[in-house]
Amino acid sequence: MVLFQTYYNIYQYYVENIATSYIFFSFFIFFIIYPKLIHFMNFMFAYWRPYINIKKRYGADKPNNRTYALVSGAGTGIGLEMVCKLLTENINVIATSLPRDKNDFNKTVKCLIQENNLTSQVHFIGIDIIAKGAASSASDLLEKLDAFFNANSIDLQILINCVGISNDYPKKFMDHEMKEIENLLNINLNFTVVLTNLILKKYFDYDKQCGVVFVSSQAGALPGSPLVPIYGCCKAALIHLGKTIKAEDEFSNTKKPIDVLIAIPGYVNSGKTPIWTNTKNGFGIASPRFIAHSILGNLGYNSPIVFSPYIVHGIQFAILDSWLSDYIIQMLSWNELKHSRKKIK
Repeated sequence: MVLFQTYYNIYQYYVENIATSYIFFSFFIFFIIYPKLIHFMNFMFAYWRPYINIKKRYGADKPNNRTYALVSGAGTGIGLEMVCKLLTENINVIATSLPRDKNDFNKTVKCLIQENNLTSQVHFIGIDIIAKGAASSASDLLEKLDAFFNANSIDLQILINCVGISNDYPKKFMDHEMKEIENLLNINLNFTVVLTNLILKKYFDYDKQCGVVFVSSQAGALPGSPLVPIYGCCKAALIHLGKTIKAEDEFSNTKKPIDVLIAIPGYVNSGKTPIWTNTKNGFGIASPRFIAHSILGNLGYNSPIVFSPYIVHGIQFAILDSWLSDYIIQMLSWNELKHSRKKIK
């Protein structure tokens, strides 16, 4: 009997502890791991679905094609590749960039149109946001758009906000000069906000499918962006603005809801990317062409609205966003950029 009671006590001890451990383990899996895993899988699912046919979605496949897209920051990099992809999809383009970009832009586009026998049209408008300010630049652009619209029968259905610049080199917030802060805010945020407001109010025909793209950055999607504080702040604001526009449109019960896509690429080997990012080569460096094609191929899914166009960047962001604390993310960002800061200075 004593031996039996001993075995029974041991059995009861293990059963109680195993049960407690199982309950704790189940709670941990269901309430902590499972939601993060679902969030991660939903984010990654976007890379396995087929690209949307934007030519058909925005009516550019019709005989009398009047579909136009407005692309800001179209002179180089992602913006230029956006223009090229839209033209190959038979979508006409109004491109805006610095006046000095016009000649190179026209050469690139002319070669593309001739080599592919394209019938789509492109119209370049030069603007200098730093020289005139965000509001004045947007107003000037609006006047030129009015003149162009009055002279041509067109349907502006897509707005792609690509314009943006980063710091000359990584620096702390207190090291920024007032003029630099003003320029970063005007180019990365203020101009895009004003332009988007004017286009949505005046030019979009909501009886037809319309779309808006914001090219943001992982610097704006992550919790804090040490050494690029103004740039990250502006890009975070674009994410918030894009989500808000989509929410307001859905709750307004419009006939055709606006397609909204907020792209958050990581490092891109772009024409105006600062030298300190060291983005010429590397596994985690995306080409502007790939980013542009991925963005346009996912415009119209509307889920997820915030989308990382390059799968390597997407995996990086999903892991950081789902599994690491804010402190660790900020520490990694600081350590990554501080070396570039020392080299440049």
